[in-house]
Amino acid sequence: MYVQKKIIRQLEREYGLQPTISSKEKLNRAPSIGQQRRLEREQLEYEQGERNTPPQQPIKTQLIELIDRATIDKPTMPQLVERLQLKGVEVRHGVTRNGKSKGISYSWNEQKFSGTSLGPAYTFPGLQKHKSIDYQPQRDDERIEYLLNNRVGRAVDNLELINAIADFIEQSAAESTLVETLPQLIEQLSVYEQQLEQGRTTLDDLRPNNCSKGATAFISNNSGCNRSK
Repeated sequence: MYVQKKIIRQLEREYGLQPTISSKEKLNRAPSIGQQRRLEREQLEYEQGERNTPPQQPIKTQLIELIDRATIDKPTMPQLVERLQLKGVEVRHGVTRNGKSKGISYSWNEQKFSGTSLGPAYTFPGLQKHKSIDYQPQRDDERIEYLLNNRVGRAVDNLELINAIADFIEQSAAESTLVETLPQLIEQLSVYEQQLEQGRTTLDDLRPNNCSKGATAFISNNSGCNRSK
């Protein structure tokens, strides 16, 4: 195997061919041949109208793309952990008694992946080497440990639950207030209706059939009453 690789590299140099990247040199692990064929088949079915939705990338590929977006601006290691947690990715990282990293792993959509299984760029040292993640043990270890023990995503879920409960209580209070004030509103409307009825009765008394000869001048001619002579 070693001799074959050496010959391939020599042929690439001699004929100006594009170098073949070995599995160890790849920064991420591509989908398997079976997964790739499934995606191609589902894409063809979608284009032919046999599927209602386009095919989804494998969970592993989705996770790699998510990590790539989270590392694009070269954050610190605690910032990266926090960003992934906010996206729903559970991050695990352990250290030895000597303080050396035991590795990093990720959990996404109920599937777990070690950094190594994603590719060299997604291991703990690989994030620093290939993604330029800033990590300083004395500065970052305590913060990382806090984040791993107090997952940000869980806090966000709890906050959403609290807000939902608060909205329900506020809505219930509003409904309770309406129930208490509704009888008073009905009573006020009843009084107002009686006042309108009395006003109509008074106006009817002032109309032509009920007007006296001495009706005062403030009644208009349209009312039918004669002015006093």
